[in-house]
Amino acid sequence: MKRIMACGMVLSVLCSLIGTGCTADTSEVANTNIVFNIEKLHNGDAKFFNDKIITSVNGELSIYNENGELFKNYGIQSSWMDTCPKDKVVIYGNFENEIGIAQFDNQYNLIQNNILWKSENLHIDPAIIKIDGEYYFTATEIVGNVNNADVNQENGQYTVKLYKTADLINIEYVSDIISEKNNIEDVDLVKLDDGLGLVYEKEKVDKGDSSIEILKSNGNDYKKWKSKTILENPDCDHEPASLIYNKDDTYSLYYSCDRENIGKSYMGGNIYESRFDKDFKKQSNQKIDTETKTGILLYDVQNKAGEISLLFAKNYLTDCDLVKETSHK
Repeated sequence: MKRIMACGMVLSVLCSLIGTGCTADTSEVANTNIVFNIEKLHNGDAKFFNDKIITSVNGELSIYNENGELFKNYGIQSSWMDTCPKDKVVIYGNFENEIGIAQFDNQYNLIQNNILWKSENLHIDPAIIKIDGEYYFTATEIVGNVNNADVNQENGQYTVKLYKTADLINIEYVSDIISEKNNIEDVDLVKLDDGLGLVYEKEKVDKGDSSIEILKSNGNDYKKWKSKTILENPDCDHEPASLIYNKDDTYSLYYSCDRENIGKSYMGGNIYESRFDKDFKKQSNQKIDTETKTGILLYDVQNKAGEISLLFAKNYLTDCDLVKETSHK
């Protein structure tokens, strides 16, 4: 699970589509060029945040300028996160078993930081989206083994819980979306024509073969969820980053995986785009050629003024550079 800790650390627990509350249009991505490569940053999760980048460095929430210069460290404990960029809202989780929401002003000064709860169990990979004036968000509770890496051991129970809030302070439980004894990671919420979608990675063991799946809500109350659709089969270690809606009524799923270097996980990863129709039937798949040739763990994708930008870790388990590459349409 790429968002459960800063990369490069050796712990027994090793761990995420962008919460696409603000969708963008994409087309095929040509070769990319490196904008910055922050060597050995050893950051955790990272997201594009309007004209900034928000990430976790040394377990604390930090914002960087889009050229890779540090803007500010906020001293907020965080390990993984998701954003609503338009409202400058960030939801985060940490190893204190806390889930919190922070909001910034137009100059990225901290307006509020609210700890929504602190619990006995770890809650990972929060995702957030704004719909009709309310924020819907998930947190994945783990009871038992966290991020199991041993095929001979039983997985913990992973439960993705959905909540909502209007004021970023008071929350209301909505539903349990999925609960399984598998590693359920890299969760994302996306708005669909007929409800809400939950995108996630599912694997039996950490850094093993994994699928990318989507669950759809049964309508707009988000209390009942339909059967899943498998977007990518478990034939390598998939790491979903972004599911983005396009103008031609298709969806682009951006992810990294070790398809060309089976068994190397993050250290052998490359970036791919799969395109789906509105019913999530796959239409195409392409590898995105990057200047960083391999060893990619994709965090996020941004479309800005016709420019596709990719944010990822390079050699996550060793150097863990934070890299941004960009391509024009």
